[in-house]
Amino acid sequence: MVIVVIGFNVAISLVCLAIAGRIWKLRSALAKAADALDSAERATDRVLSRAPQGIDRGQSGTYRLRQQYRQLELKLLQVQQILKVLGLAPLVWQWYGKQSKFQQFLQTSTPKSSGNRSSR
Repeated sequence: MVIVVIGFNVAISLVCLAIAGRIWKLRSALAKAADALDSAERATDRVLSRAPQGIDRGQSGTYRLRQQYRQLELKLLQVQQILKVLGLAPLVWQWYGKQSKFQQFLQTSTPKSSGNRSSR
């Protein structure tokens, strides 16, 4: 009976030893994973620690670009208006030219006709 108890204790000891070995392997795997995560966290912290300054710089640059864009839009509208006016310029010159020819016709025909009438 002592042999059975000793055999049973040895069997329990071997099972506990196998469980301890697996727990030891699991602990070392978890330690490696924790080290990898810690390293990744430090690298991420190094990269992201400069992010606020970069974000601020980007926001101020975007603000300046938007202001410049608004100014350029105003200048574009002015140029478009000038081009519209210049596009009307040939029509105005044609109209003015017709008006001045008509006025010249009236000025030249009125004295001749009055002179012709008076000479009749």
